Amino acid sequence: MNIACDFDVPDKFEMPVWNLDLKIPLVNAKYEMSDISNPDAGIFPTPDSIGFQIVQSGEMDPQVLPNLPTLPMGLDAEISSGEFPGVNINVALPDIDVDIKIDLQQLASGVSLLDTTDQYVGGIKVSDYTPFTLPADEPKVMEAEMYDQTIVNLYNVFIGTLTEILTQNINLQLSNIPLPPMIASVDTLELGTGSTYITGFTNSMPTDLANIYSYMVTGTEALDDTIANHNSFSTLTYGESYKDTTDLSESGLATFLQVATNFQLQSAGSEYVTIPAGSLYVDFKILFQIVAPDSIDITTANYALSDIIEMPSLDFPEMDMSEQGISKMEIINCVLRDVGALYNENRVKITGLESTFPFDLKFLINFKNFSPEDTGRDSVKIDTTLGNGVVVDKVFDMRGYSIESPDPNSPLNSFDLDFDVGFVEQKTSIPLDGSSLGGFNMRMEMELLSFSALTADLYMLLPTDSTVQEFPPGLTGAIPTEALFEITMKSQIPLPVRMKLDFTGYNSLGQPTYVTIDIDTMASVSNDATPFDTAMTIIGLSKQGTRITIFENVSDSLPSYDDLRVPCDTCTSIIGLLGSNPVRMIIDPEVKVEGKGTLVENKAIQGGFKVTIPFALQLQPMTFMGGVPTEVEEFQHDTRYKIRNSLIESNMVTDMTNSFPFSAEMAILLSNYSMFPVDTSKEMLDLYLDTLAALGYADSTIDSIYITRKCSDLSPDSNRMYIYNVMTDFSECIDYLPYIIKTNGSGVDTVIAYVDTLFKFLLPNPEQLYGPNDTTGFPEGMIALPGSGTYFSTIDTNKIFLLTDYGNHFIMPRFFIPGTDGKGVFLSKYDYLEMNSFLTFTLSSGGVFGAAKNELVIVYPNGGETLYTNQSYDIQWKTYGGSVEKVDLHYANAESDPDSIDVNIEGDWSLIVGGINNTGSYSWTPSGIVETDSLRLRIISSDGSARDMNGWYLKIRNSSRVINKNKPNPKMVSRK
Repeated sequence: MNIACDFDVPDKFEMPVWNLDLKIPLVNAKYEMSDISNPDAGIFPTPDSIGFQIVQSGEMDPQVLPNLPTLPMGLDAEISSGEFPGVNINVALPDIDVDIKIDLQQLASGVSLLDTTDQYVGGIKVSDYTPFTLPADEPKVMEAEMYDQTIVNLYNVFIGTLTEILTQNINLQLSNIPLPPMIASVDTLELGTGSTYITGFTNSMPTDLANIYSYMVTGTEALDDTIANHNSFSTLTYGESYKDTTDLSESGLATFLQVATNFQLQSAGSEYVTIPAGSLYVDFKILFQIVAPDSIDITTANYALSDIIEMPSLDFPEMDMSEQGISKMEIINCVLRDVGALYNENRVKITGLESTFPFDLKFLINFKNFSPEDTGRDSVKIDTTLGNGVVVDKVFDMRGYSIESPDPNSPLNSFDLDFDVGFVEQKTSIPLDGSSLGGFNMRMEMELLSFSALTADLYMLLPTDSTVQEFPPGLTGAIPTEALFEITMKSQIPLPVRMKLDFTGYNSLGQPTYVTIDIDTMASVSNDATPFDTAMTIIGLSKQGTRITIFENVSDSLPSYDDLRVPCDTCTSIIGLLGSNPVRMIIDPEVKVEGKGTLVENKAIQGGFKVTIPFALQLQPMTFMGGVPTEVEEFQHDTRYKIRNSLIESNMVTDMTNSFPFSAEMAILLSNYSMFPVDTSKEMLDLYLDTLAALGYADSTIDSIYITRKCSDLSPDSNRMYIYNVMTDFSECIDYLPYIIKTNGSGVDTVIAYVDTLFKFLLPNPEQLYGPNDTTGFPEGMIALPGSGTYFSTIDTNKIFLLTDYGNHFIMPRFFIPGTDGKGVFLSKYDYLEMNSFLTFTLSSGGVFGAAKNELVIVYPNGGETLYTNQSYDIQWKTYGGSVEKVDLHYANAESDPDSIDVNIEGDWSLIVGGINNTGSYSWTPSGIVETDSLRLRIISSDGSARDMNGWYLKIRNSSRVINKNKPNPKMVSRK
């Protein structure tokens, strides 16, 4: 058979047409699990380096014990016994004034005495003795025996009687004197200055006076205090005198007083005694001259003056710390602030401590609650004897001291004060002029108490803040089969701490999951801990339950307490919380103190946490995006033109290798924007809006997102829809294509993107998974042999037009996993998904070899905008194809007949500017144009080879009506 072309008849020649295949790579990607390890995202290899685990850690804000309040004591008290009245008495003292002349003539009156001279009567001796009577007119001589019998005996009997009378035992009745209570007794009366005791003796008797004495003796029970003793001349001869004087000034008279005098006439010392002529006598004088007493000697009693002294209240003030979260506090002991204490804090001042009594005063004050931590420091105590005229001032610096309750099991309600002021038995002298005896005075001050530690039985809620932790975006429906949530609490406070942790996890849909953990046993340091001692509690939450491990010090290698608490059957575990795939977790701690412990200022309890989630999962039905979208760059104008003008059909071939331990359905999505919603549910659209808001393209507080598939809903006629971010002209709209629209409900809605499904198919199932107890050592559920397959798809022409539209486009795989039927799978670093897809366009040769026409496309203002006559606007356009060096810009006012405007009818258009360089923009001020709602713009190459009319009508408004000088040009969003 011969085939030939007949060129003889040119009019009948037909250009042959054939089909050409244009093959373009669409997606060539290998999604490897080994790429997922990213410490910045909290994803780390497992210790065996086979799998992966999410490790997230964070610190909770330290919970610092509040500053302890300063207590105003307000103690400033003058403490006094008052003045005691003096003693004013009149004591009746004996007045002794004795002046006696003992005349022998009176005693011997009528007594005939015999002189040794012979008696003659008429010259006749009648006797050997001559009688005579006293007084003798001349000296007489008497025989000694007769003298003793008649004169000495008589005289001495009289003298004895007289001295017995003169010897007085006087009771001064001192015990009857009214006395103040601190005086036990009056010991003596002190005689006034000038008091004397005088005695005198004159002997005019023939023989000597002997045993001469005179004395005054006093005493309380026994007469044992001789205050005058006149006995210096024991014998007086005839004619001799003796006088003695004792000054009794300031001598003391006790209760009992005795005045005694004695003398005797001596017998004749020879055979004869001469009786002198004249009077014979003894002159005897006693004079007790008393000057009134001006003082008395006393003995004080054991008397407690403190019994009558009124002391100020020493109650321990109630400490209100309700603002710090302490609703109950019974203080048992406390430590006063040392470092940082002000000058008027933690001090007790005792000033003006004195006694004006004339006797010593025993004084004791002891604040028994206060005790120094350092044994070398003073206790808050004064134990002294106050003498008259001695003033004591003492300041007790109690910084660092502790205040202890007397009963360690009872609260501290008041200060335990020993206060004793009193007299012990002592002797002294007091005046009798009625002047005050004296008194006791002191001033006690305690202004402020500040504390560094308080031991109390209390109930306290520590102020806490929520901790927010972000997690890598999870896969809704992926439940970890193993997870560990460890909370480490380090405590420097010696308090019985209880803690409740409320965990709230929010998944990518904003859905919450709640778990509450109560911890009633936590570490605390001892009351005598050093400032740097820190106890540690580790709370491990896993599917086994809650394990509490306590270390008394962070440096300890072995715990002092270790307890595993199995969760109840109905309780949500930490596995359930993490299984909700939270992207954000909020930890609300409630830290409380309940019981007896010590509040130490500025000590803290701080927690940290660490979450470890291995990629060992049970999968429920779930949908998720396949990572980062693939960007398809804008087609070259020539290629785009030829595809659109010669496309017959398009096919895609995809080679797929699935090395994941599960199968899935995969869809390839196409959009003009790099962000893809997972699906069209409200939850996913809300999440999509949040993403736009984070990028600055939306305001999630007022905007919302919805989807429409009807082009009639997008018509610019409504003046309620702006479509030109997605299409250059309404004619490009495709029915049933999902368009994503942003609205705030108050103005024009904006189409921001479309999302189309190019194709979908099932991933090949994996050939084999490792089983339990595999001899190779690989974990159960890890893939052993991947699955593979090749897929053929025919692509609808509308989808090709979208793909070849102006601007870049984005391809995103979306996966749907039907689940693993409760079985666990293990994701390892060896897992991957490899996809190689090619798009083949079948083109007609008639269009392929034609020349691509130049195109001009107005992009702003493209329809719906309002322009003001006094403002400038940049008219913007794009050029596709060969070189267009010059362009003309026109406008048309179609107010009378909007539908009549035609881009090709020159009469419809008025020139804005002509023959300008094709720079892509031109600044234009629409001054002089009347107000209208139907203005169109046109751009045309100066040679007329390309032209375009903006997509829809513009509004023109006069600036005198509405002025908005700061109104920005609408943002031109790329068709991405």
